[in-house]
Amino acid sequence: HNLFLAFKESVNNIVKHAAASEVWIRASGSDGRLDLEIEDNGRGFAFRGRYDLAELIQLGQGPQSLMGRIAALHGQLIVESSQVGSRLNMIVPRER
Repeated sequence: HNLFLAFKESVNNIVKHAAASEVWIRASGSDGRLDLEIEDNGRGFAFRGRYDLAELIQLGQGPQSLMGRIAALHGQLIVESSQVGSRLNMIVPRER
């Protein structure tokens, strides 16, 4: 349920802020984890580069609510941002 909310929030953020014309979504599961990747061709975040959750927290950058959701799930978040779009990789352990 929490991963679904993270997905929903990511797509809502793209619609509200990215000015993207396309969104690509990839989901998979293996080795006791769920992987969700969301990519768009919008304007990206205010920052440029590739950062993991710990780096985003340290910098005080990134989608704060989404970061909190992924942290609560004991997951990983990697955000890549450029002037031609962004990519979010969310990796969370499967619930037992």
